[in-house]
Amino acid sequence: QASNFTQDITPPSLVQFSQLDMNAGTLRLSFNEPVTLPSFNASLVHLQSMSTGGVIFDLSAGTIAVAYISADKTLVQVLLSAGDLRDLKLNTALATVQSNSYLSVDIGAIQDFASNPVASSSRLNVASFIPDTTHPQVTYFLLDMNKGQIVLSYDDILNLATFSVVSLQLQNALSNAGAKYSLTTSTFNTINGYVVNITLSSSDLNAIKATKNLALNVNTTYLVLPPNAIKSISNIEMIGITDTNARVADVYIADTTLPQLLNFTFNLGTGIIMLAFSEIVDTSSFDPTIFTLQNTSNIYMAPTVAYTLRNGTLTVTANRQVYNL
Repeated sequence: QASNFTQDITPPSLVQFSQLDMNAGTLRLSFNEPVTLPSFNASLVHLQSMSTGGVIFDLSAGTIAVAYISADKTLVQVLLSAGDLRDLKLNTALATVQSNSYLSVDIGAIQDFASNPVASSSRLNVASFIPDTTHPQVTYFLLDMNKGQIVLSYDDILNLATFSVVSLQLQNALSNAGAKYSLTTSTFNTINGYVVNITLSSSDLNAIKATKNLALNVNTTYLVLPPNAIKSISNIEMIGITDTNARVADVYIADTTLPQLLNFTFNLGTGIIMLAFSEIVDTSSFDPTIFTLQNTSNIYMAPTVAYTLRNGTLTVTANRQVYNL
């Protein structure tokens, strides 16, 4: 038995910010003595863009995976939470290159094996910086024909300013598609993140509906996007989706909205009735015998004069929502 015992009361120190890997979402910290993983407290770790001042980013206190990288337990790797990695990438003034990647810890961020809390550190510039070179790819594709919406989800943060909506093509098969349509005037959200929300313009939505055999169900709804359609927040092009290996919709929502007659005009001289609908309609379903002209708009009062058509020919005008009878 030892006759003399001196307890370890010396706090460990952070000696190096060894690595920041923006591809893997990890950082490595080197200490001057072995430390214990369960004692790690992410909320006491801070990333900064400069040695003094600048942007400061505090890691969240959520569950984070921590592992030893060295056998002597002095080098620790921290896997950033999904939320921290997202927010870090969105902050383009920080952790984009080695020169704007600094780290410091507060007292108690981790402990040694004698339960001594680590001492607070100064800001340390990262020794090795690995930039984000991951090509974002589509992980989810929804087409809502009822609301006129397309939703694309990706596995990386997107720079929405780089999105080209006219690059998006819909087709009716995996390859060798017989029906295709590329968007023209649709709009999309501009807040950077993982998701692109596209609101289909009236002209694009009607054109999709008018294209025979396209987007009738999930089996006729495929997505095509070239690599330059959008870039990540790190300016990396997406993994393209070709027209020979298109992506089928993960979710398809059918159009269940009934078309409405918005207005009509009647030219007695030509005998033409012009009908304007809220959306494109199927002319093959037209039945002139259900159209009645009457001398009152009051639905609660029977008309004194009314005439129901017996026949007629329907022709489509240029905007495909107005029909001549």
